Amino acid sequence: MKNFLSYARFSTLFIFVFFITNHLQAQNLPVSIKIVNSKKEPVAFASIKIISVPDTVNTQQKFSDSSGVASFNLLQDHLYKIEATAINYKPIQKTINLSGTQSVFTLVAEDLDKTLDQVM
Repeated sequence: MKNFLSYARFSTLFIFVFFITNHLQAQNLPVSIKIVNSKKEPVAFASIKIISVPDTVNTQQKFSDSSGVASFNLLQDHLYKIEATAINYKPIQKTINLSGTQSVFTLVAEDLDKTLDQVM
């Protein structure tokens, strides 16, 4: 009977600790990054890199789809730096904070200045 009580206490403690630690883990949020041009048209196939701040080793990179959107799973209550590049557009850099409920971020890509003089 003494062993059973010890086992019951251990099991109860284990379950309690398991649920507490499981609840305390940071939650992943689905986040969409949309790249549009100055005419609000989607920029397809842009390269989007997400860098965790200050842990810059933790990065994710994807390409936007034909509607200019790429989806990521990011940790809530973290800062992230977004770097986006696309052909014929200037590179974009923006820092976002996932502390609120916003899950869609739209970035506007500016046209790359080019002239025929630069081609020659």
